[in-house]
Amino acid sequence: GVYSSIHPNQIILTRSEALWVLLEALDTETFTRTLEERGIEYIIINNRLGLRPWNVISVLVNGMISRGVPSSTLLLVLMLPIIATVVAFMKQVVGLNTLGVYTPSILSLSFIALNFWYGLFIFMILFVVATLVRHALHHYRLLYIPRMAIILTFSSFAILLVLFLGTLLDQRIDELAIFPILILATLVEKFVTIQGDKGIKGAMHIGAEVLFTAMICYFVAQWSLLEVLVLGHPEVVFLFLMFNFVLARWSGLRITEYIRFREIIRHVEE
Repeated sequence: GVYSSIHPNQIILTRSEALWVLLEALDTETFTRTLEERGIEYIIINNRLGLRPWNVISVLVNGMISRGVPSSTLLLVLMLPIIATVVAFMKQVVGLNTLGVYTPSILSLSFIALNFWYGLFIFMILFVVATLVRHALHHYRLLYIPRMAIILTFSSFAILLVLFLGTLLDQRIDELAIFPILILATLVEKFVTIQGDKGIKGAMHIGAEVLFTAMICYFVAQWSLLEVLVLGHPEVVFLFLMFNFVLARWSGLRITEYIRFREIIRHVEE
């Protein structure tokens, strides 16, 4: 992307210890020769180092970056399959309740867009407000859809309050960041429905597992080495696709099941 934007004769990628060599070199040939003599690794990028035809995703990504598409946007799109794979692993191997793939994936992407602590604070506020409003409406025997509309209305009031407190603390919200906040508000419906089926304790337990999964996805997606790898070699996403095929054939016990049934397993082994 950088090469196609500024059109230099070549770009030399090397290590930081080559800086003094660069300042002392008279020309490019002297610079590269000195690097070789001192054993400093370097790579020369020029028009001969093109993308291969079978690297379709790399061609698309580099083409969009060179045309002004933000790399952060492309990174989020490429990270989504990885986040979904982490969610599948936490469900199939670890045994956590994730409420499907959508909920923890959207939570983790919202944390990325909003900043982790701010997104977590908003999620907890919405969860508490929805729980209190549901409890207050419990005795009125309202139909499900109007009741959820009332809960969502109070959730929007809570968002307004959080935004107001943010302005008092000089924490301004980007205009695009409001969409992840609204998505968090819509996720409240799932947890309110669970409260009706399993009670507040059950909903809190499931919510903690979903939140823990979303936090793992967030830290994986924010791993700088993975970000560079995915943006530089987007074909790595196919490896996660293959890993999902392996997870789809998983038939063993989950880690939480080993912990839950450890006494039975111990007696069977004896």
